[in-house]
Amino acid sequence: MKDFETPYSQLDRVVRKLAMGQLGMQQLLSRLESNWLRRNPPGIAGADAVFTTSLSRAGTAHLLEVVASAPELVSHTYGDMLHILRLLIWDRLSRGFYKPTEERERAHGDSMLVSYDSVATFEEALWHFFWPDHHEASRIREWLPDERGKSREFSSF
Repeated sequence: MKDFETPYSQLDRVVRKLAMGQLGMQQLLSRLESNWLRRNPPGIAGADAVFTTSLSRAGTAHLLEVVASAPELVSHTYGDMLHILRLLIWDRLSRGFYKPTEERERAHGDSMLVSYDSVATFEEALWHFFWPDHHEASRIREWLPDERGKSREFSSF
């Protein structure tokens, strides 16, 4: 396997660590965005979500690329990684800083090429946010039948 060389600067790494390690701040910013959007609707129609799931290394990244290529569907991208809970504000703030990036092989060493614009799955951040009691240090606790689909906050999000 080839050594993976990260294209991130030290500042990029610090910002990522701060953003990913601060769930409370993520939650606060998400609630602020939701409140702001209630007063300033973006004119985007919501739809049902489509989730791809499987065991690691089973081809879901490739399946996601195929599914996300459909013009009526959208997906998170690597550029969204730190902002999953507040995508609309992030999109507006970051537009002026956009620059295309070169594709590089993923850290997995699986020959898949990615850039900031590549589709990616980061839904786990949503599960942590809306169901924090299920996430333990060594495992994700199973949902009981009466717990499934019971988050009104998630449904409205």
